[in-house]
Amino acid sequence: MRVALIFSSLVTLPPARGGAVKEYVYQLVKYLRRLGMETAAVDAKWGGKQVETEYVGGAEITRIPVRPPALDHKSVLKELLFGKTAIRYTKGQFDIVQANTAWAGFAIAISCTNMFIYICHNPLWPEDSVHLGEKAIRFRGLRHEKTRRSYSA
Repeated sequence: MRVALIFSSLVTLPPARGGAVKEYVYQLVKYLRRLGMETAAVDAKWGGKQVETEYVGGAEITRIPVRPPALDHKSVLKELLFGKTAIRYTKGQFDIVQANTAWAGFAIAISCTNMFIYICHNPLWPEDSVHLGEKAIRFRGLRHEKTRRSYSA
């Protein structure tokens, strides 16, 4: 079984100094690999054409080329573009895709054919005022609830 942990693409992995979500992704990849699971952190490489894979401290980090948006300062747009690119990259290569941010997760949730897991690290949206990205992710979860399969390591 091969698992992809999709990072936000806004801060590069591995973590240079702190950062809860990037540290979580980095450590989870590292320890799942120690347990024998084929796991990779998938991050963005803004520009370029080649996929790059490196191993840092036992963690596989794969950077996929993403064409930068014209409006570079818009982090939501960057995450959406990264999520869309991550779908193409993970299809057929990974059994499980886990997203760790809402907007990349939104892009993945609406068209991912792999088993999909979303982790909300920062519950900024109370249950009664969830934003569109979270609603799409939740809708996908409800839609696929009957078709879930269990995997064993």
